Amino acid sequence: MFVCLCRGVTDSEIRAEVRQGAVRYEDIQARLDVGMCCGTCKESAEEVIAESIAESLFFELKPAADAAWA
Repeated sequence: MFVCLCRGVTDSEIRAEVRQGAVRYEDIQARLDVGMCCGTCKESAEEVIAESIAESLFFELKPAADAAWA
């Protein structure tokens, strides 16, 4: 799904950057030029960033939680 139409940035590209360590909107903006034209994508980009961070934390913690129940 396209998040930034002006720069052609997708949610997959944002998620990949989060996996590489970008955790703030400004990080993504610097790496992918998101929001550099009209700025209407900022809220959507921030949502994708937050979802990606939450998913990575869930998967990072899940094996430890599963092991505690074994």
